[in-house]
Amino acid sequence: MPKQSFISRTAVVLVVLTVFIIAGIITVVILFNNDLSRLRTTKVLPSMRLPKNLLPHSYKVVLQPHLYTQVMEEENGTSVNHTLQFNGISVVNFHCVEKTQTIYLHSKDLLITKIPVVKNQRRKVSLKVSQTVFHNDPSDFMEIYLEEPLETGEDYSLRLEFWGQMSEASAGLYVSTYHERDKEENVDTVRYLAATHLEPTMARAVFPCFDEPDMKAVFNVTIIHRNDMVALANGPIKGSADIGDWSYTSFYPTPKMSTYLFAFTVSEFTSIRSTTHDDVKIYTFARPEVTSGGLTRYAADVAGRILKFFEGYFGVNYKQGTLKQILLPDLDVIGMENWGLITYKEEVLLYDEKVSSQLDKHVIVVLIAHEIAHQWFGNLVTMKWWNQIWLNEGFATYMSIIAVNHVEPTFKLNEIFFLNELHSAFEQDALPSSHPLNPPEAEIQSAVDINHLFDVITYSKGASVLRMLADYMGGNVFHEGVKDRSGKGGRRRGGEEEGRRGERRGEEEGRRGERRGGEERRGEERRGEEEGRRRGEEGRGEGEEVRRGGEEKYLEIFSTLCFRSVFGAQLDIMQQACEQTDQISKYLSDFSFKNPEQNNLWDCLQAAVKKDSGHTDVATLMESWTNQTGFPVITINTSTGEIYQKRFLFNDSSESDVWWQIPIRVMSSRADASLIKLTSKSPVKKNELISKNGEWILANVNRTGYYRVNYDPENWKRLLTQLETDRNLIPLVNRGQLIDDAFNLARANLVNVTLALDSTRFLRKETEYIPWEAATRNLQYFVLMFQHTEAFGPLQACTYLRNQVEHLYDFYSNFTDDYAVPHEQASQYGQFTAVEVACSNRLPRCLKMASKVFGEWMSSNTNCIHPNLRSIIYCHAVAAGGEKEWEFAWEKVQTTNSSTEKEELLKALSCTTKVWLLSRYLEYSLEKADELDVAYVVGAVAGNVLGNPLAWNFVRQHWKNISGVLPAMLQSLTSQLFNQLQLKELESFAAERKLLSTKIVTQFIEQAQANIRLVDKHMYTVRDWFERQNSSPSYNSNSKKRSLKTTNY
Repeated sequence: MPKQSFISRTAVVLVVLTVFIIAGIITVVILFNNDLSRLRTTKVLPSMRLPKNLLPHSYKVVLQPHLYTQVMEEENGTSVNHTLQFNGISVVNFHCVEKTQTIYLHSKDLLITKIPVVKNQRRKVSLKVSQTVFHNDPSDFMEIYLEEPLETGEDYSLRLEFWGQMSEASAGLYVSTYHERDKEENVDTVRYLAATHLEPTMARAVFPCFDEPDMKAVFNVTIIHRNDMVALANGPIKGSADIGDWSYTSFYPTPKMSTYLFAFTVSEFTSIRSTTHDDVKIYTFARPEVTSGGLTRYAADVAGRILKFFEGYFGVNYKQGTLKQILLPDLDVIGMENWGLITYKEEVLLYDEKVSSQLDKHVIVVLIAHEIAHQWFGNLVTMKWWNQIWLNEGFATYMSIIAVNHVEPTFKLNEIFFLNELHSAFEQDALPSSHPLNPPEAEIQSAVDINHLFDVITYSKGASVLRMLADYMGGNVFHEGVKDRSGKGGRRRGGEEEGRRGERRGEEEGRRGERRGGEERRGEERRGEEEGRRRGEEGRGEGEEVRRGGEEKYLEIFSTLCFRSVFGAQLDIMQQACEQTDQISKYLSDFSFKNPEQNNLWDCLQAAVKKDSGHTDVATLMESWTNQTGFPVITINTSTGEIYQKRFLFNDSSESDVWWQIPIRVMSSRADASLIKLTSKSPVKKNELISKNGEWILANVNRTGYYRVNYDPENWKRLLTQLETDRNLIPLVNRGQLIDDAFNLARANLVNVTLALDSTRFLRKETEYIPWEAATRNLQYFVLMFQHTEAFGPLQACTYLRNQVEHLYDFYSNFTDDYAVPHEQASQYGQFTAVEVACSNRLPRCLKMASKVFGEWMSSNTNCIHPNLRSIIYCHAVAAGGEKEWEFAWEKVQTTNSSTEKEELLKALSCTTKVWLLSRYLEYSLEKADELDVAYVVGAVAGNVLGNPLAWNFVRQHWKNISGVLPAMLQSLTSQLFNQLQLKELESFAAERKLLSTKIVTQFIEQAQANIRLVDKHMYTVRDWFERQNSSPSYNSNSKKRSLKTTNY
């Protein structure tokens, strides 16, 4: 098309759009002047929940986001006008269960531009609206009063037209930006995209709806977007057409689903298709530069293998013909399981073999498995109300590792993943401010209440108690049905339609789509996709090469999944407990497209127990874990066999009335593991717990239970002696457990701190990762607590820690010295730990190695450091160096194109021991980084003993600029609080900014109080213990060294 013609057409379209917008504004003004009495606000209703007298069954939603490009010159920024608004039409079809004259639904920050239209679908007549009321309160209710009632048993439709403002935060319908470099013109173009993030209660900010999880419906969606962009939504593309500069893209009806799973995006992204699933088309979308660079290939391929595994494992097919993954540059969360359109934070899902470590790869596969598991647990079967969100997140976390063990068996993530989930949950669950997995429904009503539940308790504790239940019920019960299913042949199909048939009413198109069989529906989806392919392989959005072409990524709880791998051959609890169980399939089949409660899950598992002739009352057992806050510590007296329980708290000043039904696996130095059960708060005696002839007793074998264990002093002594004489007689996982329990029992004043320190003595011969991980994590906490006290001198100068790690460092030295890593992935994490602990404790050989290889990079500009070790070596080289090393790292931050490399360098910059460089770093973060980078920098600097005071002052001084990212910084800022003066400063700071009532601040204050008690009680004991180690003879570091054969790659 000639350039002049293009300009002419664009001018005409702009004029038409301008007239349309002006006319719309005039119409709104007239409506509001004439019908002001119809639109008003009221006080908060007694309930925050919608009445259940009207039940939606389908929506038609048309949305048009207005996105324009802003051109940025290299020096002087100039921009054209752009708008970041959206308009839409929604028609919700609903059934009247109980006669009413008022329609309640949700609407948040939307401008309703026309009077609502309510129709009786059977009689084809409209009902007159007398008044519309909006609640300017946390309920977000919109009330529509009618002049005549809605009749019981009738179906109705409600049509609404509206405008809204796209958010700049990752909530609701929001606008995101990224830079695209035009190398020829030497300019950066800011590209805009629109995306949704609606969990938990933001669908109401995109279109008026019944925004509660148990009000499921089918969604028929059309997106109007500029025709140089690509629209994606939950379902496959049905058709597309151009009208001027705009495209209308419609999508096949979704399965029956909750509103928070509704999703769409509009972008200029390109995609690649997974080649690892035959029946479901899986596409991974990202910025063109990312796609063409091949950085999404691993995410795309592993997604297909995971989806295929879950289909076979659950015996229930994935419910749509396509699955899209899209990597968004500035998504606040790391992933969201929208049904058929999963969104990820871009930087987490990218994998580049040249710069990404093995840990990066592990994070990617686990998080993709988590989100795909949600397509069944969360999407197909959804909790009834948000107080039971743990059923979604706990199951998805639990199931993700089962999938990873299947699709990437060499990763061996089972034990270490769950141990990290366990540690994360223990830390928060030991605070008074923790909450139950299943809090009372009445306590979880507002959006604020709901958002507080998306935490480590819901995810990590949820997964941990499910793992405990699986181990307790036993492999036979969970394996029941494997042989039956293998004999049935093929996968189960058509479950989607059986579950949905009869539940969709209203529009004829919706009925026809609902009644198609599973295979027929997929065939029609494929025909629709063929129709869309004329726009460039699947409607410019779902083909193997989308418009811009291209050849080809997942960090609340969790704050972050920081796990490595497991070594050795341990009992694979997950494989035993959860492989293709009929009861899980029955749960998914029985409650497809429904909203069960946790009791429904217990009933399904109870059926498995009865089938296996068991006597466990699953509900009674599990409700003690899901309905109560916290977890127990069990104390065993091996002289008498007495055992009792109480709640574990770091502040152990008061007794608690709560108690749990606890399954306990025990073993001894003379007997294999057996199972006992503690079902009362009062002490009881068990013969299995009596030590005969000086044998040691070990409880929580393989650490499948969600509790800590304490023993009488004599049994502790026998266990620690066994570790030093022949550690291999104690299971590997329990070697780590003994260290972890000892340190945390000391923090709670239940054992002497010297016992915890003594539990690390056997490490001088240990080369496995799990015990070293437990020791490193707990000793790092001690260093943080005592670094400003008298104990820090002996601790820092102590040769004990260097002597302990020397054998481990030598074990991997052949690899480290040759810039290589072991071939076995389990050993790669052993090497990482060896270098990390050795350099952190100033082992001279390690520090020399770090400075040497970093210096070679500086002189040659060729980085030969293996990606697995870069984060450690960068940090210690910068710490040992001066301004030259620091500036080199800063320059690399500015020039790297890798988000992984950038994050490691940003962390390394905070490792410097030069206070003035730390100050410079903080100032740079405001001048040259966005808000997320500010949070990361402040947190990293706060983690440096020299930088923590600087970070606190920086936060106070620049509060207005960085308050929006406070939660991301608080943990590092408060982790080193160890005296009352610092605590008062924190409380004063929070009070001045009205933060004391927030849950996260409450937790950090409680943690600081626990820190202070530890330091006050144990400071002199810790000092004296390390002084004794300094004065005792050193371990023989010249003994024969055992190492591995080097493998370079």
